[in-house]
Amino acid sequence: ALLKRTTMSASTFPLTLWRTFSRGRREHRTWRSFVDTFVRDPEIAPNKKSIAGFSLGAFDGNRRALSRVESVHALVLDFDEGDTTLKQARGLLPSTHGVTYTTFNHSPEHPKLRAVFLLDRPVSADEYARIWGWAAQSITKAGHVLDESARDASRFWYLPSHRPRAPYEWEELGGRLLDVTRALSENTTRH
Repeated sequence: ALLKRTTMSASTFPLTLWRTFSRGRREHRTWRSFVDTFVRDPEIAPNKKSIAGFSLGAFDGNRRALSRVESVHALVLDFDEGDTTLKQARGLLPSTHGVTYTTFNHSPEHPKLRAVFLLDRPVSADEYARIWGWAAQSITKAGHVLDESARDASRFWYLPSHRPRAPYEWEELGGRLLDVTRALSENTTRH
């Protein structure tokens, strides 16, 4: 199996909160704190631009740039094409510890969602791109489309959110943490 047991989900990892697209503040959180604070209790706002962002990683300083990525602690996949539901996303990396949630512009007619999978160890920006490529290879074979720009380890992700009275759904996925070593060894994509 591509997954292995570890206590990483109970330990803390860096999370950078971005109040603007480029300036952030590093915090340390547990997986439980991340899910309970942000995913279970999403922001409600009339427009997306008022919502802060996050990265599940650490940066050198408080500026966001790929060259400043020190480490990344989770694989984040973005499904914006409307071809993937939460139920389908659950099966794309089966038995992998993570969370899926609908994004700000989601509608039942055009699903948009994000999937976050905790890694069993921190990775560099280059390793992150390779792991993203490995996941994309499997997911596109299953007929789903990923946002290619999500390959960037310094990506600004809007915090889980929705418009007033708009639908919001989320699901925590049980399983093991993604085994970085095996994912890297199984990656056959070139980038």
